[in-house]
Amino acid sequence: MKKRIVLIGLIALLSSLLPLSAGVSKASVTGFYGLVKATGDPDSVSLEGEPPFTQTTHTIGIKVQGTSFFSPTSNFGLSYKTAVSKALQSSVETADGVSLDLDFDPADSPLVWEFGVGGAYQIPISLGLIFELGAGFDYLIQSANDSETLGSVTITVDMFSIDAYAEINVALSPNFFLNAGFSIRYIFKSTLRTRIFGTDLSADLDRTAFILAPYVGVAFSY
Repeated sequence: MKKRIVLIGLIALLSSLLPLSAGVSKASVTGFYGLVKATGDPDSVSLEGEPPFTQTTHTIGIKVQGTSFFSPTSNFGLSYKTAVSKALQSSVETADGVSLDLDFDPADSPLVWEFGVGGAYQIPISLGLIFELGAGFDYLIQSANDSETLGSVTITVDMFSIDAYAEINVALSPNFFLNAGFSIRYIFKSTLRTRIFGTDLSADLDRTAFILAPYVGVAFSY
């Protein structure tokens, strides 16, 4: 009898932890703020004997993200996104403790385009409240039109990262939601591509970066 009561209790507990319904396919448009902490060599290219630096950059951007589910009864799905951002302010601190604010006009700072894909898991907490978790891989590139250009020299940076996010969606109507959350990204590989008078050169950058980006916007289900 005791075993049966324990079994019934476990079933009830597991049932309470399961989502109330299947995932909701949706698309969102959000604005985000990014805090970037990068470490590496001063000129970003691996040079022996150079002291490491820490660069802090504040960015803003817009992100379009979608979530589609594998079946009508599934809570697991595919997450995909496109985003664009630009730097507002940046500073560098060396290992010796010397700090320097980088002088640039935010209006002229290079655009960074981002494309990502990954997996998502939704937990419908109630009819009008959805919690979502996801993780995936991103490819980022500075906009060619806004890259640093000196005469016949054009510099572009390719970046690869892994990221994770958590967000909450609060229903404003049956198909529209207030969308808010944050993402954490680790950029593990960056490549500097330079075009000089028609000749292409490339070099891996000896730097890594962590990015924390809270965001808020609206989403609609489909």
